[in-house]
Amino acid sequence: MPTGAVTVVGAGLAGLVAARRLADAGRAVVVLEAGVVGGRLATHVLAGARLDAGAQFFTVRSPELEAATAGWRDQGLVSVWSRGFGPEPDGHPRYRVEGGMAALAAHLAEGLDVRPGTPVQDVAATPSGWALSWDDGRLDGGPAILATPVPVALDLLDAGGIELAPDAAALRAVEYERTLALLVVLDRPSTLAPPGGLPRDDGPFSFVADNALKGVSEVPALTLHASASVSRERWEDAEEGVVADLLAAAASYIGEARVVATAVDRWAFATPRSPIAERCVVVAEEPAPLVLAGDAYGGPRVEGAFLSGRAAADAVLSG
Repeated sequence: MPTGAVTVVGAGLAGLVAARRLADAGRAVVVLEAGVVGGRLATHVLAGARLDAGAQFFTVRSPELEAATAGWRDQGLVSVWSRGFGPEPDGHPRYRVEGGMAALAAHLAEGLDVRPGTPVQDVAATPSGWALSWDDGRLDGGPAILATPVPVALDLLDAGGIELAPDAAALRAVEYERTLALLVVLDRPSTLAPPGGLPRDDGPFSFVADNALKGVSEVPALTLHASASVSRERWEDAEEGVVADLLAAAASYIGEARVVATAVDRWAFATPRSPIAERCVVVAEEPAPLVLAGDAYGGPRVEGAFLSGRAAADAVLSG
């Protein structure tokens, strides 16, 4: 690996945005991902239906994401799903991704050296930068960005014997809400009205999405995110019981349709409960920048992850 190349751990949105920005600036980048590319930008195919399982849409508040979104719209990658949900929409656009949210991750990853199925276990200092190790491999690089949930990043630092500075100790207090996502394929349309999104402040679900009305699936299919309390209570339960109970709770959305297929996704780090103020955290500057990023830094949701990835890349470029 060339001297000075950057290693990014995590191929979710923050990691991919950071890697893309670094590559566009001429830096060599390798992205290591324990699972599959995209993180919560996840789109599944189930019984012929296409369903967004994690993030359902994104909004735009910052000029940085506004500029990126304009480019994606020009490319036909994203479009406005709705301008709010319910009887009194707020007029603010919610963007969907053509073909599902995972297509945005694939777009960002195009041309990058992304290595899924690489579960990094520790990070350690070398004379010229940072070494990332896993069961059957090791990668010696220069700067590194840990674009993972905060507890995962802290485990990597602890495994490598890297101590946090006192002003970074607040990272250990960051906690996440879990989310159980029930995916349901139907034989006919659901009862949801256009545009097909229903946020909930109470009850067993926090959000219900009709993937057909959203324009993601040609086959009727619902994504139902269980509320934080339900997800906590049922997290360890077997899938069969979770599916049965959540389907019963979703009866009013299913209506007369027959359930063709179901699946459950479990998002252990769905929503940071206490995000920290900084967009990224520089843990070390020597022997090369070591930076933490993700949606727990500076604000949650898709836009928070996007801005954190940019900030992490800029920290490396200026380091």
